Amino acid sequence: MANLDLDDLLNARSLGADLPLKVARANVRQCRFATYSHSFEAFGQNRIASGAGFVNIAEPRGSHFWLQAMMGPRFIAPRMTTGKHGGKSTTFMADDAQLLPFVAECKANKINTVLFFGVVNDSISTLADTDRLIANITKISKAITDAGILFVITDDLPAGPGSTTSYTRDAAKLAGLNRYQRWAMFELPNLNPLVLAVPVYSKFVSRTGTTGVPADNSLFDAADLMHPNVKGHARYALEIYKVLDKLFPQRVNLSNIDNAGGYSATLNKRGSLIGNGMFDGDNGSGRATNWGSGGPAAGLTATMSKLTDPDGTPVQQVAITGTATAVGDFQFTRTSGTGNFEPGDTHYGEAFVLVKKSDAATGYLNLRGLIVQAACSHSSPTANYNGQAGNAIANDPFPTDLDWSQFNEGRGLYFRTPEEIIGSSWPATTPFCQLTIKLTIEAAVATDIVMQVRQADWRKASAASGF
Repeated sequence: MANLDLDDLLNARSLGADLPLKVARANVRQCRFATYSHSFEAFGQNRIASGAGFVNIAEPRGSHFWLQAMMGPRFIAPRMTTGKHGGKSTTFMADDAQLLPFVAECKANKINTVLFFGVVNDSISTLADTDRLIANITKISKAITDAGILFVITDDLPAGPGSTTSYTRDAAKLAGLNRYQRWAMFELPNLNPLVLAVPVYSKFVSRTGTTGVPADNSLFDAADLMHPNVKGHARYALEIYKVLDKLFPQRVNLSNIDNAGGYSATLNKRGSLIGNGMFDGDNGSGRATNWGSGGPAAGLTATMSKLTDPDGTPVQQVAITGTATAVGDFQFTRTSGTGNFEPGDTHYGEAFVLVKKSDAATGYLNLRGLIVQAACSHSSPTANYNGQAGNAIANDPFPTDLDWSQFNEGRGLYFRTPEEIIGSSWPATTPFCQLTIKLTIEAAVATDIVMQVRQADWRKASAASGF
């Protein structure tokens, strides 16, 4: 038999007949996703203070953000359901006090896919260590698969080299890691057809290396050289995407396939909350009808234009060139009527966004961050009901080596904000509702970048008083 690549063997095994057949028979069309993990994922899912209120953020330093972006509308992480245990071992994660509430939350949110990773904080130097690790993950996987949920496990996302030598693995640790990896990739999937093993370790650590520590520090946070950064999470998620892409049918159009399905207080409360989500028309400056724009920073020039996809879908484009004198943004905005919302509504924004060099560029691409935000805010009382996908993180730019056009049939990455619930204090003084799509450029760096936006939308996942 020919010597096949290990990754090919593992993928062939984990994607055997049982799992795709089970998914197909269940007629599963949407991957409803959660993670069970340590701090590597915790950085990606935050609810943090933002000015006078709060914003629910799906950070690009998390696998769920990149899987959402790559998979498109067939993927959703509702309300960022997650179990995240910074600094904790699998013994803690396997405890019923942590595990059972997580499974219950998954059931309540109709989760059908859970990604697990949580090995970095475990001792792995002895047989007893790895026996305990294997027992813990066996228990975790059983609790999740017994609930009918697909359990995705990787062969470790290694900690970076660290600011000290604390994450350097000696021979005993590497032996324990290898024992665990072989079990997780080859033995655990035999216990239940809902276990899906995805190898990713070799994407970070060279197979010919002997230290178990990644040589490429650019994949890890510059401050601690331990946690994966935006680029590291994108690389990790890409391998998982390649597998999930085979299981869940592609669906690249959003629910507003035209401009006719707008919000109606009496007939369609879950219709589009913005007019012209299809970016139709031209206001004379290359910007779609009724859309606003702002920026860019001093030193940059923004040129807007309208394109059309082969299927007739309008495309809003902006090309930005120059060198910014300070970190700055360019944004497209569209407001919604404040009376379109009521307490108890759950809302989210979404859009396809493609970023690339200009067609004629031979030089630079400069992308510090990108944000899609659905904001319902007011000044009094001080509470905002905002959801945000993406971010602009200092010293942690979006990867510029990722070809966005490979996803969603050329439409680019799919940004979907976490679902936010409108609170009981809405409406209040000076309410304001806006969908924002914002590109952030680094200062003092030559820039030649193009952003294309397709099919933006803002809808209610559920309406407080019916459809």
